[in-house]
Amino acid sequence: MRFRIRGVPVIIDYYFIAVLTLMLVVFKNENILMCFLFCIFHELGHLAAMTFFGEKARSITLGYFGMRIDCETRIMPKIPEIVIAAAGPIVNLILMIFCRLYKFDEAAQINFSLALFNLLPVSMLDGGRILSPFVTERTMRNIGITFGVILSLLGAIVAIYTRTNFLILVVSLYVLIGAIK
Repeated sequence: MRFRIRGVPVIIDYYFIAVLTLMLVVFKNENILMCFLFCIFHELGHLAAMTFFGEKARSITLGYFGMRIDCETRIMPKIPEIVIAAAGPIVNLILMIFCRLYKFDEAAQINFSLALFNLLPVSMLDGGRILSPFVTERTMRNIGITFGVILSLLGAIVAIYTRTNFLILVVSLYVLIGAIK
């Protein structure tokens, strides 16, 4: 599905709808929808930072690997790139504080988890975009694969121990696949 918001193409991949539906069916939890809402705020943080630096969004894509905003500038100076990448997790941390103040503890935990996850040093995540101007592409890939393997082991242990919680394992495979790409 494609449409435009203020001239910017928004692409919703059918895989995104399938993954969201699968998560709702498997986890049977309203937290998935809350997580989706906080992801939108996260992406709006990136858009606000892009606008601050005069960048324009080329497209916004909701795919099976989450949400992504592509900007028109291919190569950016380090400072704007770092600030734009950090803006999403910063929004989640601000939302976490707000939710804690109003005793929405589950929402606060979701925002903290989103910020922490997005700050992982994997090239497809914000943490990787923050780190990438300072290291080589090969180093970035090796760091991402290392984190993906560690998370996979942790996810497998949690899945075996709880026999029901496969979320970390699923997320770790997402990180590992993203690091290998």
